[in-house]
Amino acid sequence: MRRLLKAALTVAALLVIAIPLVVAVMFDLRHWPPEAVAGLAIAYVIWLPATVFGLIWVFDRLGFHYGMDKPRKEPSSSKRERQRTGAGMSYLEAKERSQREAAREVARRRRREAEAKAAQAARERAAGGDSRPRKGKGH
Repeated sequence: MRRLLKAALTVAALLVIAIPLVVAVMFDLRHWPPEAVAGLAIAYVIWLPATVFGLIWVFDRLGFHYGMDKPRKEPSSSKRERQRTGAGMSYLEAKERSQREAAREVARRRRREAEAKAAQAARERAAGGDSRPRKGKGH
């Protein structure tokens, strides 16, 4: 019943909002002087908020309080749910940490291998035992 009343009041407010437009159409707005059309527009700018204010006032008197809905607070989780969530987060953090450490170890190993290759090549060049064929004249 309350929903029906609220819907009926809203439809009534929409009809009241349309009254100036209906009057303008009934008296053939096309033949009005520009000053009268401007006056109707200014009156409509005042009419529309006044009608909305009246609708809100009526809703408030009938117990349909107009206002922003408050965000609903989520029900607090149980101790078990908090523990499970904490354990899950700990697991994910440990997994990420181990992946980061594994990536660092791979990078260290590659860097050591590259340094060892460079050192070996330097030793071979220093000993004159460069086994690579050289390009150029005379060789």
